[in-house]
Amino acid sequence: QLSAIRLSVRSANTIWAFSFRHSHFLPFWPVSRWAVFHSDHGYQLGELNEWSKKTDTELAVHVPLIIRVPWMTKSIGQRTTIKAELVDLYRTLADLAGLSAVEPAVQDSVQGTSLAAVFDSPTDLPPDLDAKRAYSQIGRCACGQYCPGGKASGIQGPYLPCTGSNPPVHAEECGANACCRIEVMDFDYMGYTMRTSTRRFTAWVPMDNVTLRANWNRTIAMELYDLTNDTGRDFDFDGYSNNLAMSSEHAAEVATLLSDLHAAVNTWY
Repeated sequence: QLSAIRLSVRSANTIWAFSFRHSHFLPFWPVSRWAVFHSDHGYQLGELNEWSKKTDTELAVHVPLIIRVPWMTKSIGQRTTIKAELVDLYRTLADLAGLSAVEPAVQDSVQGTSLAAVFDSPTDLPPDLDAKRAYSQIGRCACGQYCPGGKASGIQGPYLPCTGSNPPVHAEECGANACCRIEVMDFDYMGYTMRTSTRRFTAWVPMDNVTLRANWNRTIAMELYDLTNDTGRDFDFDGYSNNLAMSSEHAAEVATLLSDLHAAVNTWY
């Protein structure tokens, strides 16, 4: 299975590399045509002792994003550090196509930020885009008290209580399927993540099963990673494993990031 995944990745890399490098030679690819290449999620093959995609780590949510716009010549062949999100694509493509100048323009209800300005200055970003943050979230279900040797009553069922010869351990374990095919009213927690230019901050918040919103008054765990030196090309970057959230010297920073993340999430509803 691992070999098959690696082969698929290698094949995909070959296809998109050929398409973008040689697109200007193809008769069906005129100068006025653009192209967008991206995936829907990242993947973990053992890094951080994780497998698959059902986490909120950098490796699980970081995706390739390549946009070729032939008439924006300053952008061709350039790499940018902007924290882009797939939700930004609609507004970005609308602006690049000139649709924002046509009435009716993109509706205010459409989420995302236009990244069109990056194509004029990919390495010297406008201040507002340079400060842009990216967000992700993932649910956790079937959570219960963890005990060595404890068993679950089912794939989705709660873990059996820690009793008798199995003394409680101060930790919880949740189902590995990340709430797949589970109604929001049955979620136990939601993990919200905010990625800045140098930090990755995650807050794990209990879900209120009545309001179907996170209860920010009971944030149960936080993660803070320093990704200042992360190039995005080292899947075993040390910063991914060093959680700074519990360090007293980062307490003020954690409080600020938590407040900013909470405020951002509130705008989604």
